[in-house]
Amino acid sequence: MSWIGLREARTALFDTGGFAGFGDGPARLDDLLPRGSVMIDCAILPSLTEQTLLSYAAQNPWRAALSVSLDPDGVVIVRQRLGDATRCFRLETGLRERAASVTIVFAWDAPARQATLSAELPDTGALHYATHHAPLPPTVNDARRMIMDRKRCYLSPGVRFAAIANDRTPIGPLPSLDGGTTVTTQSGPRSVDALRTGDLVLTSDGDMAQVRWVGSVTLPARARFRPLRLKAPFYGAVRDIDCAACQQVRFRNSAVDYLFDTRTVVARAGDLLEGLVPRLRPGQIVETYWQVLLDRPVPMQVHNLPCESLDARRLLTDPVLRRLSVLRDVPSELLPTDTGPAPLRLQNYEVRSLCESLAA
Repeated sequence: MSWIGLREARTALFDTGGFAGFGDGPARLDDLLPRGSVMIDCAILPSLTEQTLLSYAAQNPWRAALSVSLDPDGVVIVRQRLGDATRCFRLETGLRERAASVTIVFAWDAPARQATLSAELPDTGALHYATHHAPLPPTVNDARRMIMDRKRCYLSPGVRFAAIANDRTPIGPLPSLDGGTTVTTQSGPRSVDALRTGDLVLTSDGDMAQVRWVGSVTLPARARFRPLRLKAPFYGAVRDIDCAACQQVRFRNSAVDYLFDTRTVVARAGDLLEGLVPRLRPGQIVETYWQVLLDRPVPMQVHNLPCESLDARRLLTDPVLRRLSVLRDVPSELLPTDTGPAPLRLQNYEVRSLCESLAA
């Protein structure tokens, strides 16, 4: 999978060869994209009318259209047109009573006649998705015009970015650690991208856990996927840690007990108040992140900071979602059976209170 288009408020980039440099090469503009994804990351507000997030329409060489909207009842609606054929796909989300950040992904596989529409709320970790039948594949030129032609394609002011890939992007929990992140294994320090199934890694509770899967995915280096560096010695880290803004960090201390009446919480790295510096290189469009699935849902000890491993709890009880996730090719016998209770996931204002308490 390669990301071929990225559009922001002041930027529009398109390359049929892929931004990461390992795409399938140039494609003719009139070719169909048989598989692909449109990702929209946006901030939404409650509304009494339908909100259009993205709207593309063209008349030549034939009629083509794609729109993504949110109705007042919190239903995400994707409408497609290709020639005389039309499609309408819907997803219930409940997003109707409060402001929220949301990442919407519409992915299609035309040869398999399958599509997926998902909406993830990074503040709460909630994920809504639905599978649909017989999507209409856009042409390469349609994809290019969605990104480059602002007259033909409207983006709501609340959209932080829209991106297009030439294959289906996985949904559910995603990798968020830099591949060079060092963890302690039974045979000494090793980078995450060098781990293999069966390796034992040190967890934050001082025990060893077995690696059941390690993998990577390339994502737009924007919004919740933007690359960050968490500087040592903040939060007890003994070395800098490179990760995505959505990487979860676990806290367990007296401040957690006092503020939240629980022993353990997790917080997104991007919500932390201190010790963060941007890691986005000039001209960088995408970033490849890595993650590890352990035999139980415990954080790895990364430079003395408990960083969450891949949380597969929901995937274990939802086989359809697992087939759409980064774990789709993992044999069922390798999946963990010990799930355990999920720790409290803090929202950004709660992380702010925790950081202020730790700094006091």
